[in-house]
Amino acid sequence: MVIHSPKQPRESFTQNVSFMFVVYWGILVLWQNVSNVELRGTADLFIKIGLLAYFVIFYLVKAKTLNTKALAVIALGSSLLITAGSEGQLSLSSLVAYLYPILILLMVYGVGDKLQINRSQLVAFCNCVICITLYAAVYALIFYWDQFSGALEVQYAYGNELSSFFVSNHEYGMYLVAAIISCIVCLRLCPNLRRLGRNMYIAAIVVCAINLILTFSRTSLLGMGVFLLVYFGLESRKNRKWLVFLVVLIVALLNIFPALSDFTYKIVLKENQSAGRDELFAYGIQYFENGSVFEKIFGHGVTEIQLHFEKHLSHDSVHNAYLQTLLYFGLIGCVAMIFFILSQVVASVRLLKTDRFAGAFSLSLVLSAAAMMFTN
Repeated sequence: MVIHSPKQPRESFTQNVSFMFVVYWGILVLWQNVSNVELRGTADLFIKIGLLAYFVIFYLVKAKTLNTKALAVIALGSSLLITAGSEGQLSLSSLVAYLYPILILLMVYGVGDKLQINRSQLVAFCNCVICITLYAAVYALIFYWDQFSGALEVQYAYGNELSSFFVSNHEYGMYLVAAIISCIVCLRLCPNLRRLGRNMYIAAIVVCAINLILTFSRTSLLGMGVFLLVYFGLESRKNRKWLVFLVVLIVALLNIFPALSDFTYKIVLKENQSAGRDELFAYGIQYFENGSVFEKIFGHGVTEIQLHFEKHLSHDSVHNAYLQTLLYFGLIGCVAMIFFILSQVVASVRLLKTDRFAGAFSLSLVLSAAAMMFTN
């Protein structure tokens, strides 16, 4: 998806593909707020099915011919079908797990380089993300105020994570990261904002940052840290000065206030606590090594891995997206995912030469996501 800068958009925001993601986010957030876990899972499944149908229709309408990239994705999809076929019976959710990444890649590689979003549309998208996330943040402030007021008195992170109305604190943390990034983008793309507008974005960053810290989600904090380092390090010299100032300020505060330092290392970053992820990772590596040649190449399949790990380790995930993909879809799937990430890194670096902001923003997002995938 290319960012261009005409003053007048070629299509309205509601006609742009980014609007679909806003609707998707909004429905998921509202549904999680008013329903229980079982109903939310059902809704999530049907929303994904609806999005898959949208992607297919969108691709067929926009794509006049199949380029070599799209054909490569289709070939990858064929290998996943081999994995799916080896599982025997497939549930609807498992079938979606196979189709979803393939159709996403088809959109990105087959159509993505033709789609466009201008800066006014990007600002509109970011504002929607901010509003949706602030709804969850304000909800947390109102209904979970005790977790804010007693934050420094917490002795253990586990069991005290802030998650608002989300099932997972990690999921909530990722929403907050997206909102903070959206605020940064709006401040950058709207230099003529009045003081009130700038202060509102800054206030939103502060609210989301406080919530993010109290999620105690190292995955989300890692993603946020990587984004800030890459974006502020590349976007402009002025931003690099702010980055240095921010790092020096944080280090100084941690050294001046021992209580804050203890809270950061022992609670927020959960010092010397892996929550069993080391064992999950080691077991996942062993499970892969013990597989047959066919399973190493094509994977064990989604259903088999989830059921096995849930039964033996009480987790259906190894909390590492790279290893999880290796177990699900084998070497073919894992290599394809890494290749896709690297291709986005290359595209972002090239974009840096023509549009400093767009390139820095794109590269920051890609590296942030890649980092979070190591722990989630």
